[in-house]
Formats: sequence, structure tokens, C-alpha cells
Amino acid sequence: MAAFDPQAHIAVLERELQWAHLKIQVLEERLRQRRIQVLGPRSETLSDLQLELLAEEEPSATRDEVEAEAGREPVPQRPARERRPHPGRRALPENLPRIEHVVRCAEPNCKRCGAETSIIGYDESEMLDVEPARYFVRVTKREKRACGKCATMAMAELAPRIVEKGLASDVGVGELLQPVVAVMRQDLLRASYLQADETTVPVQMHDKRGADHQAYLWQYGQPGGETVFEFQLGRGREGPRKFLGQREGILQTDGYQAYDDVGGEKLVHVGCWAHARRKFVDAVKVNPKDAEAIKMVTRMDALFLVDRQARQQQSSVEERLALRREHADSWATEIHDQCVSLRRAALPKSALGQAVNYTLNMWPKLRRCFDYAEVELSNNLAENSMRPVALGRKNWLHVGSAPARWAASRN
Repeated sequence: MAAFDPQAHIAVLERELQWAHLKIQVLEERLRQRRIQVLGPRSETLSDLQLELLAEEEPSATRDEVEAEAGREPVPQRPARERRPHPGRRALPENLPRIEHVVRCAEPNCKRCGAETSIIGYDESEMLDVEPARYFVRVTKREKRACGKCATMAMAELAPRIVEKGLASDVGVGELLQPVVAVMRQDLLRASYLQADETTVPVQMHDKRGADHQAYLWQYGQPGGETVFEFQLGRGREGPRKFLGQREGILQTDGYQAYDDVGGEKLVHVGCWAHARRKFVDAVKVNPKDAEAIKMVTRMDALFLVDRQARQQQSSVEERLALRREHADSWATEIHDQCVSLRRAALPKSALGQAVNYTLNMWPKLRRCFDYAEVELSNNLAENSMRPVALGRKNWLHVGSAPARWAASRN
């Protein structure tokens, strides 16, 4: 029987304790991330997070500086909006001509006794309709029939509409715009530089499940130029592969792998520095005392400051590229070297570890932002074009059906 070795036993216990601490750290980060998602602000600024670090982690900061920062006035809260009584539906202008459409009851006889019914009135509803260069109000009058024998009443059913009780008639704008969209797509494919992004769009499937299907709206655009949205029921690479075809040139996206195997052989993939920065901001949110994560965000902020200076000076894209290479090139190298160092120390599943891994995995694509004059540091312009869709999800909740994708893509 082997002799008991106290030192070896202590070493085992220390390793177990170390792993327990690491596991607790990961669980605490996950809990904090969840709280931030539910309750926290969505801003990516770090001024408040840096304040706490300033007082505890930066010995160079003077007491006056800390007290001055701590004494900042809180951001004023917006007053709660008062709910106003709903004014009701506005009447359509009386000066517009009316075109009446009478919807007759399908069965003129009483359903109870079979006797012939008599028209006792109409249930009227109005909606705004249009013909080329002419607006008019379409008046729908549904027959209301009553039985004089047994005092029952019946009324014709209305045909289904896209927007229930809406003031505007059902206009097939999406289908009418398809030729225009096809021409815009060809223009985009001829451009040397494109940005792409995608977002979710719930779709009613009208089956027995009753649940919405998660479809996607893909965006392809040229900064400062045209933008085309394309609806797809899935998030697979078949969508961008079909849209882009054998296009060559520059394509800037986030880290989603569906964009990797698309386009022609000479397609150049470029990454987004805003997405890399966002990962480190998330690491600071779950651990506000993480000095390394804060320094990394500061370094990436410096990259964007170079571009901001170029915009303020109204520099050309060639002059902006020269500024990047003069100032930001060395900062990018420092970011890469620091990420390599942090990868050895950070827990892979921690927020910091995930930020480091994302940046290093995307590094060849991120580095190409310094190789092409017209390329932006981020694809935020593509994300901004998705904001109406995000707002729409809160208003119209979902697309009524898969065939209605044209309306969702063109709005």
C-alpha cells in the first residue's frame, strides 16, 4: 500500500479549489449577463463602468478626479407619458367621391323557418382606395336581412383583408416593386464593396401548431447607396449564396459562418470591429472591474477615433486609409498581441474568453479593414438599416403568411 503523501494531497485539493473558483466565476458571469439582458441598459458606453475602476484600480487618479467623476449629475429620467384617450377612427374626407359596393347575403331566405327575408338596412364601412392619379372612397354596404315571420336577422360576411378595420384598401405594392428590386440587385452585384446583415422575422404558418415560424430578413447594401432586403424562411447559406451568385469584390459581415461559402472565388471577406468591441463591452458589463477588458475597449475606441477625425476633416477614403495606417495600424497589432496573451489566461467560456476568441477567429477579416480604402471599420450602416424591421416587430408583431414576404421586404 502506497504511503500517504500530504503534499500531493494538498496539490490535488488546490487544483480542485481553483477549478471550483473558475466555475463560480463563469456562473456569476452568466447570471449577471441575464440580469443585464432583462434589466440593464442597452448602451455600449463605458463611462459609468470605468468610474468604478477609476477609484479602485487606477492609482494614478487623484482623489479630486474621483470625487469629481462621482459627483456627476445623474441622467434625468424622461417623465412618464400620459395616456390620452383614443380619439377613434378619423372620418375620410367628405369631398372624395364614393363608390359603393353592395355585399349581398348568400342566402335570402330565413335559416330558421325558410321564409323569404326583407332588406332592413346596411352595415357600412369605408376605406381609402386609389386608382392611377385618382383617389376615391370605396363604400362597402353589407345587406342586413330580417325575417318578418320569426324576427331573426342575417348579414353578409366581409371578405378577408390584410389589415382588419384599416382605412386603406389592400394594395399589392410588394409584387409591383419586384422588377425595381431586381434592377437594384444587379446594381449591388456590380458594386466593389457591399455590407450584409440579417435579422429575425416571425411568420404565421396557419397550421395546427399555432406558433410563429422564425424566418429571416437579409439585408444587402452599399454604404451611402442602394439597399435590398430579401426574405428567407431560414438562416442557411442558401439565401446569400443565391442572392450574391458568383459576385466578386468585398463583402463585410459579422462573424456568422453562413457568409463564408458564398460568392465567387475572388470574393474578399471583411470583418466588423464594432462586433469585436461589443464582445469586450459585454465582458465589462458582467465584470466592471476587469481592467484588461476595459483597456481592450479603449484600444478599439481609438481605432474609431481615427475614422471620426477623417470625417471631421472631410477626408477622402484614400486619406482616411493613410490615417489608419499611420495611427491605427500599430494599435491593431497591439490588440492582436494582447488577445493572444489573454487567451492563455482567460477561461474560454467566460465573457472575456469569448470576446478574445471571437476577435482572434475573426482577425484575418478584421485586419483587412486596413487594406482597402473604401471599407468601413464596421457594418453598423447595415445594422442601422434593420432598425425599421426591429420597430416593425413591435408594431405588426409578425408577417401574416409566407406569401406576404414581399410586403415585409419592401416596407
